[in-house]
Amino acid sequence: MTLEEILASPTREDVFAFLRNDVARSYRVDVESDSTIRADLTRNQENMTRFMQATSGYLAAVGPAVQAGILPPNAAVEIFTAFARNFKLGKQAEDALDKLGEEAEAKSKEPPKPNPEEEKMKMEAAIKAAEAQVKQQAAQQDMAFKQQQAQMDAQAKQAEHQMKLAEMQMGMQMKAQELKLKQEELALKAQEAQITTAAKAEQAQMDAVVKQRQAQVDMVTTEHKARTDMQMMEEKARQQRQQKPKGAK
Repeated sequence: MTLEEILASPTREDVFAFLRNDVARSYRVDVESDSTIRADLTRNQENMTRFMQATSGYLAAVGPAVQAGILPPNAAVEIFTAFARNFKLGKQAEDALDKLGEEAEAKSKEPPKPNPEEEKMKMEAAIKAAEAQVKQQAAQQDMAFKQQQAQMDAQAKQAEHQMKLAEMQMGMQMKAQELKLKQEELALKAQEAQITTAAKAEQAQMDAVVKQRQAQVDMVTTEHKARTDMQMMEEKARQQRQQKPKGAK
């Protein structure tokens, strides 16, 4: 576990584990001979204890600031390495502190890790934006469908109107044709009646002429008969006169 992770959520166990696993081993005191004074060892142990206590207090103090984003992690590491050097922990510890500072500097140049809460908010915002876009597209499609349906209905109504108009025109044309046929029929009947009347008048005239001629013929015949009868009577009277004796009166 790194110092930055400890600073993000510091606990006492993390501090001691960190010191034991990474830093504390650099602070080991090697007793190389029996001439080492126990007092130096005791002093070093006390110094280490104070360092651990100071480290725990420092992590507890700066941890919330690092979590809140007030104090950058690399700045917290630099401050820690600065005060840690005051404890004179030895070359190995100094090297470890230098390495820790270099790692903090390198990590400070890396892109910041995404904040889970921010990522969650971004994800929720993206989901809401996608839902809004989907709803907007659905609304647009629904509007387009309604417009298309309205256009189709208008076209259907227009076609129906045109069909009814065509039917009306056809009905009017048929009625006009029927009227024309009736007029022609009436004209033919009138012409036929006129012809019949003319024929009857001509026939009556002919009959009158025939009757007149017949009457003339009858008159001539009667006159001829009367003359003939007269002539026969005269001839008969003449014959009777001729047949009488001469002395008779």
